[in-house]
Amino acid sequence: MTDTSLTLYSFWRSTAAYRVRVAARLKHLTLDEQFIDLDAGEQHEPAFTRINPMAAVPALVIDAPEGGSQVLTESLAIIDYLDARFQQTPLWPADPADRAKAQAIAQTTAADIHPLIVPRIGAYQGPVNTSHVTALPPKNRPGKAHGAGLGHSKAKPCNAAWPVFGRNPTGRRSFFRNPALSFATAE
Repeated sequence: MTDTSLTLYSFWRSTAAYRVRVAARLKHLTLDEQFIDLDAGEQHEPAFTRINPMAAVPALVIDAPEGGSQVLTESLAIIDYLDARFQQTPLWPADPADRAKAQAIAQTTAADIHPLIVPRIGAYQGPVNTSHVTALPPKNRPGKAHGAGLGHSKAKPCNAAWPVFGRNPTGRRSFFRNPALSFATAE
């Protein structure tokens, strides 16, 4: 499909890296996946921090056939690059309003929900206060382990988003140009 080499630094449990893998597969792109064992602390090794000084996955290394390479980080930025660079099977709608709605859903996941389950964020915020969580049965409440469950108040935007974003003209909860795809749903 392309003579540009794409190397994705990833971890099997990283939902951010998973978003990039899903987008690449929807676009029929082949990624050379290099797994960084976050549990073993490989993200802090000099070999990886030279690639991403933030010591986080995903990181996408783009090697162009004419030489030179670039490193992209953060899942939504990588996905935006893949969509702009490899235009077959568009991931985002062409209509600006629909595109903004789809990106809002993706950003809600990445910015409001994703941090609740990321161990490096949990190390800074400490235990999740679950005293306000009453809608979930006790076994599903967060607090036993960082980010366990989605009863935390920051998860509410995800459920509240659907009435705001509504449905696209086809009546489906999909904001893609191709109604068979739904990247926002893949989030």
